[in-house]
Amino acid sequence: MIRSATEHPFSEFWKRNLDKIGIGGSVFAALCCLGFPALLSILSAIGLGFIVNDVILIPLLLLFLAVTLLGLYLGTRHHCGPSSLGGSARSR
Repeated sequence: MIRSATEHPFSEFWKRNLDKIGIGGSVFAALCCLGFPALLSILSAIGLGFIVNDVILIPLLLLFLAVTLLGLYLGTRHHCGPSSLGGSARSR
């Protein structure tokens, strides 16, 4: 892949993995909202029991959903079309 002289390789990591991070964070926040027992016990054991409060979880879920949408948008720009969102690839 050809990179410009000013582009940092770390920015390529974010462009490639932003949607995966957003999906993982959204699943984490949704499981906390649902009260998944294993996750709640792990959070309490490591001292992060305050995260279980809905005042924290709802904005966290919205933030990760926005990160997911941004990652998907960057993916469509990289693949030059909306077919990267799950549609069948069109042959050229």
